Amino acid sequence: MRYREKRKNRKFEKTIRYASRKAYAETRPRIKGRFAKRTENDTEMEHIFSSRRLPRRRPRSPPPPPPSPSPSPSPHQ
Repeated sequence: MRYREKRKNRKFEKTIRYASRKAYAETRPRIKGRFAKRTENDTEMEHIFSSRRLPRRRPRSPPPPPPSPSPSPSPHQ
């Protein structure tokens, strides 16, 4: 392709690649649109609400033991 053809296909829109980063950025405190440091109250409140929001996981059961080798008949009998 030629340079001009490629140039027509350029996309300058803002694309979000990671949903997790977007979610984190939306929850961070801002001052005049810029990210600001969290206060102690903010971190405590976030910890309280995040622990309630997460579903509880069931503990994993241990994996089953490997099968024991079966005795094979000896060829010298």
